[in-house]
Amino acid sequence: MTNCSCDSFFVNFSNKARLNIMLLLKTRACDVTTISRNLKIEQSLVSHNMTKLLSCNLVQSKREGKTKIYSLNKKVALPILDIYEKNILKNCCSICKNEKKK
Repeated sequence: MTNCSCDSFFVNFSNKARLNIMLLLKTRACDVTTISRNLKIEQSLVSHNMTKLLSCNLVQSKREGKTKIYSLNKKVALPILDIYEKNILKNCCSICKNEKKK
């Protein structure tokens, strides 16, 4: 982790936009435009959140021509996302489960 404190690391999992970005990247690598389109959020907001996720080493990026492709850092983020998803499915109320589906 470069510029990431423990509290900012875990804030990424409580921030709805960042959590949804990580859940999308769990399924496939994407560029900012694809993330924006899939999650229906502005590209500038995606870019802002990617900076936070990159600083905590939760996502990685690589260049393909002029495009930056982002992927989930599976060693760091995947175990925490798996715990999150198992907890939601097993222990949360129906309201919480419905939030996850959005």
